[in-house]
Amino acid sequence: MEWIKEILSKHVGEDGKFDLEGATKEIKSEFPKNAVPKADFNDKSQKLKTSNEDLAAANALVEQLKASNSGNEDLQKQIDDYKNQLENVTAERLADRKNAAIDLALTQAGAKNITAVKALLKADDLEITDKGVEGLDDKVAALKKDEGYLFQSNDPSTESKKKQFVAGGNTGGGEPPKEKTWKEKLAENIEKAKND
Repeated sequence: MEWIKEILSKHVGEDGKFDLEGATKEIKSEFPKNAVPKADFNDKSQKLKTSNEDLAAANALVEQLKASNSGNEDLQKQIDDYKNQLENVTAERLADRKNAAIDLALTQAGAKNITAVKALLKADDLEITDKGVEGLDDKVAALKKDEGYLFQSNDPSTESKKKQFVAGGNTGGGEPPKEKTWKEKLAENIEKAKND
């Protein structure tokens, strides 16, 4: 308000008369530099009030999010744990599928000892895909060719070449003598007793 006093003091003449028109004109020209119209003041005041309310709401939201997300680290840890468990279970299921496919292929190939053949097969090198175990048939075929003794033979000529064991004293072949029943032994003993 000092600026108004300066203007008013300038417009008082030497005779003590006040120049109202000149003072009013200067006040109107200087007013925008020193004051704000009431409508502008009210508008800016309302905008400031709204901004302050928005800022308070944003700060409250930040605090609320901080409070609600304080357990978020625990939740995130749980989610990570579940993801790890899911990955482990998925890996186990793939390994089970792979082992089952290998066991089935070896059984169908006539492996005598699946564990022994699996060790030679190097199953860890095989990968399972949606179509099955890649390269399994080729590896089984190569093993069957190289290590044939580990597989049962489908050749009927080798079946007939199996050795037959014959009981001692039975050089004529055929069936071994039957064991006598107790009745037959009793009859023999009675016959011996009559002859004595």
